[in-house]
Amino acid sequence: MAPGALGGPSVTAAQLIARRFGLGAPTSELVRVPGGNTHRLFRLTTDRGTWAVKQVQRVHEDWWLQGFQESTSLELAAQSAGVRMPRPVAPAEPLADVLAELPTGGQTLTYRVHTWVDGSTPSGSAHPELLEWAAQTSATLHGLGLRSRSPLGSTYRTFPAEEWRDWADQARHRGREVGDRLRASLPVVLDVQAHVEPVLDLAELSRLCHGDLTPENVLVTADGPVLLDWDSAGPEVPDLEWLRTLWSFLRVPPHSPSPSDVRRALDAYGRSGGQHQAPASLRFAGLLNSQLRALAYSTWCAIGHRGLTADQEVAADAVAVQALSHLVQSAAGARGWSRLLA
Repeated sequence: MAPGALGGPSVTAAQLIARRFGLGAPTSELVRVPGGNTHRLFRLTTDRGTWAVKQVQRVHEDWWLQGFQESTSLELAAQSAGVRMPRPVAPAEPLADVLAELPTGGQTLTYRVHTWVDGSTPSGSAHPELLEWAAQTSATLHGLGLRSRSPLGSTYRTFPAEEWRDWADQARHRGREVGDRLRASLPVVLDVQAHVEPVLDLAELSRLCHGDLTPENVLVTADGPVLLDWDSAGPEVPDLEWLRTLWSFLRVPPHSPSPSDVRRALDAYGRSGGQHQAPASLRFAGLLNSQLRALAYSTWCAIGHRGLTADQEVAADAVAVQALSHLVQSAAGARGWSRLLA
């Protein structure tokens, strides 16, 4: 952002963010860094250290702010329980906990800040030590036992076939690639919905969970793995989340885990105090549901239902196409995966 964009002719975005979050005096401007399909991530260096600044794509609806506050409550509880993560920084005059709104000329932008952590994202098959860490971390988070104010149905939400068709038609009308692809794959999407709907009967088992504990949200540092990105936290059945997590760590496309890989991961979760309570027939429903949600949300964004810019809608279209591809691949293997748990 240019000088003067925030707070007057002599104040830059970096200076205004540093002031609000108490980060010291900037020694550089904001530097855009890779990361995040939904939010923009920047690095900010000040005389007190280096910080990760996330420009949050806020939805101006009550449900969004409630969800953010819940995700933050889990993040802070996990930090107190010893889960390694970038330290969240609370701003002065917060919008909610660690979230701040800053005026930008004629608009308002929403930010949050963490300490900067140097590390690398895991690649290829998970090493046994990393899988053990994922099991221990998942069991710790699930053991917190935090309840969500949102019903499990807010996580396992399905939609009538007519709505999916309407979204596909809207996408086609706007020239989005996901439109034709979604129309062609609609039978798969509806079959997945039918598979995940029985999870709603497990509502009494649900807890507030991370929602996206995958290799993409882990940094391997000299001191060990660090867990990132708590924005997707919400109500979930813990062992359904764990199956989704272990799959993301074990699966290296185009290959799938062997039965021994899955069994070893399940045992690691149990040794760490995790419990398997959901029936085996539904345990992979968590993975399918997360992909279904990603498809629905990115499709809404691509067709203009979230008030985004034209460039953001185009980016959301690419995310939606990828989400649909993942869903189709996963649905093809779901029945075989369930046999791994027998």
